[in-house]
Amino acid sequence: MTAGIASFEVQGNTVRLRGELDIATVADLETALADALGVAAHEVIVDVSDTTFVDSITISALLDARSAADDLGRALRLRGVGPRFERVLRLCEPQPPFDRVD
Repeated sequence: MTAGIASFEVQGNTVRLRGELDIATVADLETALADALGVAAHEVIVDVSDTTFVDSITISALLDARSAADDLGRALRLRGVGPRFERVLRLCEPQPPFDRVD
């Protein structure tokens, strides 16, 4: 994958995010998250370990997906949160904080 190019891969209940995620990629992200919510029985795992940039609009899309998951009686959890992603999470201060899996 070329650095900076965003991609979204849905495998069952896991969504793998790669590259730079911003306003230009949010519609594709929302689609990938909705696809995963459509097939997940209990939870959706969002793997962010290969992200190189994330902005507040991406966090907002994740919060919307978490709300949709809650409405369906499911959980949305993050995997692979690195220092850059963590920094944006701290700036956005989502409440409650995202659950994590490793």
